[in-house]
Amino acid sequence: MDIKRLILFVIFSFSILMLWDSWQKKHEPVLAPAVATNQTTSLDASIPNASVIATTSTNNLPSSNVAFKLESAQRVSVDTDLFHAEIDTLGGDLRRLTLNKHRAADSKENFVLLDDAVKPMLYVAQTGLTGADLPNHKSIFTTAATSYIMSNDVNTQEVRLSWVGTGASVGVNVDKIYTFHRNSYVIDVTYQINNGSGVAITPSVYYQILHDNKSNQGSKMMPTFTGGAYYTEADKFKKITFSDMEKKKFSKVANDGWVGLVQHYFAGAWIPKAGLSREYYTDKLSDSIYSIGAISPLGKLAAGAKTELSAKLFIGPQTQADLVAAAPGLEYTVDYGWLTIVAKPIFWLLTKIQAIVVNWGVAIILLTVLIKLAFYPLSAASYKSMAKMRELAPRLQSLKEKFGDDRQKMQHAMMDLYKTEKINPMGGCLPILVQ
Repeated sequence: MDIKRLILFVIFSFSILMLWDSWQKKHEPVLAPAVATNQTTSLDASIPNASVIATTSTNNLPSSNVAFKLESAQRVSVDTDLFHAEIDTLGGDLRRLTLNKHRAADSKENFVLLDDAVKPMLYVAQTGLTGADLPNHKSIFTTAATSYIMSNDVNTQEVRLSWVGTGASVGVNVDKIYTFHRNSYVIDVTYQINNGSGVAITPSVYYQILHDNKSNQGSKMMPTFTGGAYYTEADKFKKITFSDMEKKKFSKVANDGWVGLVQHYFAGAWIPKAGLSREYYTDKLSDSIYSIGAISPLGKLAAGAKTELSAKLFIGPQTQADLVAAAPGLEYTVDYGWLTIVAKPIFWLLTKIQAIVVNWGVAIILLTVLIKLAFYPLSAASYKSMAKMRELAPRLQSLKEKFGDDRQKMQHAMMDLYKTEKINPMGGCLPILVQ
C-alpha cells in the first residue's frame, strides 16, 4: 500500500509541475522586439573577413555595434512538399521557412522555423561573398519570378538569383542558386562566379545563421538548449552557448564538418563543401542577436575565368534518418544527455516499430509492451519477493513486540529470518528501479 501511495504521489506531483510549466508558457509576457528600428549598423558590421584564415586561426571579424537592423527588399516564395520558404532579394537570404509536415504547439498552423519578424524570434540563414565588391547579404539580387512551386512530376525546384557587378566589380556576374529537393530537408546553395572583368579577384564565401538569444529557451522549470554547435572529425560535436559567444568570439579552422544552430526538436546547419578550408566563427551583432557561421577563401580567380561552389543547408526536424543522411555528426544534435547509452537504442527500436505501424502512439504502446516482456523475469522475481515479504509480516511484527526498542537485536533477528527464508528485502524494489 505504501508503494502505491508513493507512486501516486510522484505522478500527482509531476502533473502539478507540468501544469504549472504550461501555465507559465501561456501567460508569460510578450517580449518587446529585440531589433531597433530607428538605428542601423554600418554596412559591413556583420560581414566576416576571411583574409587571414589561411595563415592563422584568429578570427578577424569586425567589431560589433550595439544596434542592429535587418533590411528587406522583395520576397520570393518557394513551395515544395516539405517547405514554404521566403527568400529576400536583399542578399538572397532565406528569411522565413514554414514546415508543412509539423504543427506549431497548441495551434493548427504549420510550424515556422525561420523568421525575420523579430517577435522576439530572429532566425535567418545568410550567405555572401567578400572581396572586390562582390555580393554579400547587403547586396540586391534579381530573379526571373517571385513565386516558385515544385510540381508533382519533378524532384527538384531551382531558384536562381542573379547579381551584376558595378563600380570596382564591373564585368563580374554572380548567380546564387537554391535547389530544393523532394522529401529532403537539405537545400543546396550554389554560387556561380563569372569574372568578366579585366583583373583577377580573390573572393571568399561565408555561410552564417543569425539568431536571437531569447526565444526557444524553454521555461525556468524545464529549460531547453538553443544555441550554436559545430562538428569536426577532430573535435567531434561541440555546443556553443550564447553566453559563451558574448564573452568571446569563437574561432576554429578546419577542413571538414558543419556549423549551425540547435534548438529543441529542430536544427539548422551549414555544411560547406568537403575538403574546403574554412573558419568557424561566432559574433555578437547586437544586445540579443548573434551570428554563427563558416567562411572560406576561394583563392585567385583570373580575369575571364569562371568557378562554381556549392554548400548544403540542413534545416528541419531532428529526425535521425534525415540527420544521418545530411552530414556526418549531425545526428549528435539530438542530445540524450547522460542517458544516451540507453535512450539511443530504445529510440532506434521505436522508429523501427513506427515504420511498420505508421502511428507513433501505437508504436509507443507496442514498445512499452516489448520492454515489459523483456523485463518479465525481473518483474516476476519482484512480485515473488513482495509476496514472501507479505507472508513474513506477522513474524516480523512479533519480532518487533519481542525486542521492543532494542533496534540492534531487532535487526539481527530480522537478518537471520531473511537468511532462513532465503528472502532479499530489496528484491521487490531493485527490479522496479531498473525498469
